[in-house]
Amino acid sequence: MSTGINCICLPGGEDIPPRLYGAEATEATQWSGDYRRSILEIALIDAAFNKGIPLMAVCRGFQMVNVLFGAQLNQHVPWQLGAQRFQFNTPAKHLLGSKLPNSFRSAVSHHQAVKQEPFATDHIEPTIIYNGMVKGAELKYPVAAPMVLTQFHPEYLNTQSTEKTYAGKLKANALNLVISTSNDEFFKLFGTASLTHFRRNKVNIELLTPLR
Repeated sequence: MSTGINCICLPGGEDIPPRLYGAEATEATQWSGDYRRSILEIALIDAAFNKGIPLMAVCRGFQMVNVLFGAQLNQHVPWQLGAQRFQFNTPAKHLLGSKLPNSFRSAVSHHQAVKQEPFATDHIEPTIIYNGMVKGAELKYPVAAPMVLTQFHPEYLNTQSTEKTYAGKLKANALNLVISTSNDEFFKLFGTASLTHFRRNKVNIELLTPLR
């Protein structure tokens, strides 16, 4: 499945099936009951981790990566909506922390969160903690390719509003004014890693091609 793929991106969406992290659904659970997307995402995360493919996972995608590696979710927290300011735990230690300002604002929209304790520390570690919730994480030992893992939405930067009402458009435009332009650095890093993966694969193919 991963042949010819140079990057994988997992977007936001509905809640993760609670059974995947050993919990039961509650009245607050917003899940359709369809496991197919989750099964596909698990396969994609596995391919990224084991084959060294750059992965970017946002919101639900972020939660899915954490759950796959053993983290637990708070099934319902007060709605996180709007813009929040984040700081890296130890900036010099982390790949993203070395590329971005230590403090930045990004957009959030979620009602579930990865628990700070216990956390799946065998393969990934939290890089951003906000009010007891894990909002960012990275591979603990990034050998082949990075995983850009964010609960927040860096892709909201400079997006065009699809709101039809004036109030909705005003709110969306206001969000763009308060989130940091440094959100773009997440995609620059992801794009650079994807290009590196493509070039490495091209060299490998050339080396394995018999001379005529």
